Amino acid sequence: MLRAFLRAVAAGAAGAAAGVLLLLPVYGSRAGLALEMNRDLPAFTSGFHPIERDGDRTFVWTSGRAVVRLAGVDRRTDWTCTVHVRGARGPEQPMPSLTLIADDGERQTVALDNEFRDVAITFRARPAQPGLTLAAEVAPVFVPGPGDPRTLGAQVDWLRCDPAGRARPPSAVLAGAALATGAIAAAAALAGAPFVLLLAATAVMAAGVVTLLVTGNGAFGAYPSQLASMALVAAVALVVAAWLPWLRSRAPLSRAAVAAVAMSATIACLKLAALSHPAKPIVDAVFQAHRLGWVLAGRYFFTQPLPDGVQFPYAIGLYVVAAPWASVVTDHVLLLRAVVVVAEAMAGLLLYAVVVRGFGDRLAALLAVVLFHVVPIPFVVIGNANLTNAFAQAVAVMALAAVALAAPDGSRSRRAMSALLMMGATALAFLSHVGTIVALGGVLATTALAYLVFGGRSLRRPAVTIIGAALVAAVLAVGVYYRHFDEVIDRFVERVRATESAAVIAPDVPADAPAVLVRPLTWAERAADAARQTVAHVGWPVLALAGVGAWRVWRSGWRGPVPLVVLAWVAAWVGMSIAGTLTRVDTQYQRYAAEFIGRIALACYPAAAILGGLGAAALWRARARHWQIAALVLMAAAVAAGIGMWRAWLA
Repeated sequence: MLRAFLRAVAAGAAGAAAGVLLLLPVYGSRAGLALEMNRDLPAFTSGFHPIERDGDRTFVWTSGRAVVRLAGVDRRTDWTCTVHVRGARGPEQPMPSLTLIADDGERQTVALDNEFRDVAITFRARPAQPGLTLAAEVAPVFVPGPGDPRTLGAQVDWLRCDPAGRARPPSAVLAGAALATGAIAAAAALAGAPFVLLLAATAVMAAGVVTLLVTGNGAFGAYPSQLASMALVAAVALVVAAWLPWLRSRAPLSRAAVAAVAMSATIACLKLAALSHPAKPIVDAVFQAHRLGWVLAGRYFFTQPLPDGVQFPYAIGLYVVAAPWASVVTDHVLLLRAVVVVAEAMAGLLLYAVVVRGFGDRLAALLAVVLFHVVPIPFVVIGNANLTNAFAQAVAVMALAAVALAAPDGSRSRRAMSALLMMGATALAFLSHVGTIVALGGVLATTALAYLVFGGRSLRRPAVTIIGAALVAAVLAVGVYYRHFDEVIDRFVERVRATESAAVIAPDVPADAPAVLVRPLTWAERAADAARQTVAHVGWPVLALAGVGAWRVWRSGWRGPVPLVVLAWVAAWVGMSIAGTLTRVDTQYQRYAAEFIGRIALACYPAAAILGGLGAAALWRARARHWQIAALVLMAAAVAAGIGMWRAWLA
């Protein structure tokens, strides 16, 4: 134990040093602040009103005095702060003047008019006192009227502060990089990770942390300490997940399993940190937090409106799961994102167990977890803050993992426990997003059918269990929640029912305007769009590897429980995609028909990840060098696509 502790301490120190050493050369050229006024302003600003929009331009009004405080920035060099600003006054009001005040008392006063202009002030070097405070005073101010009691000064389009030379990271940024990287490295060492894995986990975490800190104002405000806190929590989770099996059975995890746990914890930490980054657009995350607030206040039944008055029930499974933690994590946007990211990480780890149980291949299992985390479609869904759908998908994977991991020849108590797990996870998935009822229900039905047709006598009872668990879960979901929306569901079905439409040109378009097609797309057009969406959502490298994996399963035997679950998953994917493509819908709902293809890809991409892991492992073990190179190239391309999607969150 002492040796493991000392190894963890050494790894933590090395990881902390790696984070700092990687940050130092990168930070200097990206040390500036840029506030584009296109999202909520950070806590280190004051005196600014909420964001407004004028056409394509976003801006904020100042009050009479606005302040920006940049704690700890390096003052060994001069800094220049520039404000793109205008007075924005009507003819009946006098134009204001703007005075920029540096923390050393230096002032710059200019008269404003109705055109945007740059106003700059220089902060002279002050090596002994880090930090920078910029104040902007506007006079005279005005109050728009009784309906708008704000005190308005000037309109600010953007504000930037940049050093004249290379700047060192503030101490808080250095501490954040060191703690975040060191915590993950120490936890991986304490979990028993071999040296290569330890090195990889440290490198991935250090690169991710540095990217977060040097991108989009990540080095300012409370974000560096928040990043370190997330890494500490992930490190604790990593150690607990790695040591829990040993505490229960005195049997340590295999190296591949430790790698899967370490990788999942690291990726989950980096995902949550990116979602919480100052540069990440909030999108609908505040909307989700408001819905959580409704549930906490006792309001459980609400709908989501669509165009033309259509509504559908808004499932609340995510909010119910998050509710017990709401008093601990008072930032409910962060809480909901954390619940989704943790659920996704748990689902990925279950895929590892599924592949090991079904195929006995730890390398393939580890690679499947890698692919699970880099498929593009979850980044799109989570990045857009469709958190209920992302959570429902993670729980659906747990339900299918419970099906795959159930022992068909186990004792009665084990079969009962498996059935309860299937039912509970399925019910929670149904109660988390209405689309999951169709997607998960279709996969479960296809799996039960595959068991009955191809599984032989040994899988007949599990097939009945799957059907029974799904039916009970559906009854629970309807009885507990959806029965309160009978009229809403009836109206929804009536509105989206397929209708014949011969219209080609929109009736309200002028005769001399360009033709605007509103005709239903042909089957060929919809099939081509579905194929394009599938490739974009899953990624061509994953699909290529999945094709190799499917061939491997077909050649090596596919009648066991786990292979049948995976192949049924793929069959349901294909079947639902074809059904969604062939079903004729009215033109106004073609957007939702196209989105259905994306929802099916979201529901079924874990099957592609499993087959992709099997395919990559098969190529790597091939004797021919070119197959091994192909495995490396395809895995690298898949990982690169995932990294690109992760970085796109910070755009």
